[in-house]
Amino acid sequence: RRRSQRRPSTMARVSRSAPRRALVEHVRDGSTLRLLVFTGPDARPHEAMAACVVRLAGVRCPRVPFAGPPKDGATPPPPAPPEPFALQAKHFVETRLLHREVLVTFAAGGGDVGDVAHAASGQRVAVALLREGLGKLDERAVAAAALDAGLASTLRAAEAEARKARTRLWRSYAPPAAGAVRA
Repeated sequence: RRRSQRRPSTMARVSRSAPRRALVEHVRDGSTLRLLVFTGPDARPHEAMAACVVRLAGVRCPRVPFAGPPKDGATPPPPAPPEPFALQAKHFVETRLLHREVLVTFAAGGGDVGDVAHAASGQRVAVALLREGLGKLDERAVAAAALDAGLASTLRAAEAEARKARTRLWRSYAPPAAGAVRA
């Protein structure tokens, strides 16, 4: 079918305020996941699913470039090399969440941003990435997603912990000098 003839997405039926059960189908990079969100009734949640791409709220992980499909039968150019620690961030998320059940809470700001937690342990993947130094806090995304104050402060504390320990992305971090003026 052509895109214009497709049926409307079942994501319209998904509650965006309450946590929803989902299955991680693919990990694009450390902060972007493709999920199958269970949209069926609580008694039979696997009855209906909706696929969606979710970006982790408030976190930016290094990117893994994607060349995309070839155009007009031509051979695509090779993809650019990944950013530092991009493959480690992707592997970190894959080993913990790929093909596992998670709880996703979509951000109040709408869109494809959400908070993802492992269904069995309740551990939030964004906090774990920041704590391991595999991502950086994106303050603009935190504000735009209208995250609750508790989650925002937890994200800030996890990044501060990694920065202090100079873990991975923060290995060459130098704190700003006291009294330094920003340009």
